[in-house]
Amino acid sequence: EALVGLLDAVLADPLVDWTSEREGMAARQNLELAVSLSLFVSRLEEVWDALKQQMDELVPLLDGPGSVMAAYCEVHSFLSGLQARVAQAQHKAAAEEALHHYPGGEPTKINSIPLPCCRT
Repeated sequence: EALVGLLDAVLADPLVDWTSEREGMAARQNLELAVSLSLFVSRLEEVWDALKQQMDELVPLLDGPGSVMAAYCEVHSFLSGLQARVAQAQHKAAAEEALHHYPGGEPTKINSIPLPCCRT
């Protein structure tokens, strides 16, 4: 009975904030998501640079305009697919961020990260 009374007093204590741990976990998850997205974008930029360098070296070696056009179409298709995956990942991350708030009550924000393949 004494134990039940003690547990009842501790669990019902209005001075104990049980939500702070959940808010802290949500903030950590938001930070991890932002770091993961940043690392993904960094890796994508590395791949983009390597692919562009290879393309610059390959185009002069190809003979005939048909070969060049086919290579361009293949590379363009590949990059479009990567671009769509990045946009989908950014959209998903932004949606998850919109659901969570920092402990201070301010909503989290993900800034759009410009990618070399998305520049116009």
